[in-house]
Amino acid sequence: MSILQVQNLSKFFGKFQVLKNVSISVDPEQIVLLIGPNGSGKTTLINCIAGTYKPDSGTILFNGKNVTGWQPYKLARIGLARTFQIPAPFKKLSVLENLLAASYDHPAMNIRKALFSNFWKEYENSLINRAEKVLRLTGLYDKYDSPANELSGGQLKLLELARLLMLDVKLLLLDEPIGGVNPTLAYTIFESIVKIKSEMKRSFLIIEHRLDIAMKYADYVYALAEGQIICEGLPEKVLKSEELYAIYL
Repeated sequence: MSILQVQNLSKFFGKFQVLKNVSISVDPEQIVLLIGPNGSGKTTLINCIAGTYKPDSGTILFNGKNVTGWQPYKLARIGLARTFQIPAPFKKLSVLENLLAASYDHPAMNIRKALFSNFWKEYENSLINRAEKVLRLTGLYDKYDSPANELSGGQLKLLELARLLMLDVKLLLLDEPIGGVNPTLAYTIFESIVKIKSEMKRSFLIIEHRLDIAMKYADYVYALAEGQIICEGLPEKVLKSEELYAIYL
């Protein structure tokens, strides 16, 4: 069963229809790429899936559950969340502190339990252990004590990814994870994504414009233009499709 199924999704802004009966799916442990020119509706689709926007029609199923119109915090709690094109960390906190801040339901948030370490010490240790694993998977382990404002643009993208993993997100929606990143680090980011997919059994839906890099790592591709899916399939098939050439030429 697919982890995500989007069925006949439509979204209007006023009288302008941005998404027109869009249907896509993501299978478990799959990297799905969403491509298309600027203004094609890619980010609007991600916003609808992640709960930032409410679609006007259509259905979003996550692990078989209808989550259409759910708020972002509710979706995050069941394992569905997204990153943004521009990272927004806690700039003065360290990389590790940024990861620890991404957790929720910490026992110490209860004022009565906070006074007694036996209520939260084990949970705190488990968070540290998870953060160490995430830092190694994302290549940020050597930066764990660095303030976030000292990271490069590419490292900030990795930090965004790492914070989703601290939330135990099962389907990660990434909006241009290598946008503005130098080619060497761009490849590193996608290699981290592949490693996370295989080692942590995660799934990804990724918007990306740098097809020369992203296509090498995708399992499946959807091409969007003027709010509609114009072609889909394996990367090599989509790259050779006449529909793709038509929207980029």
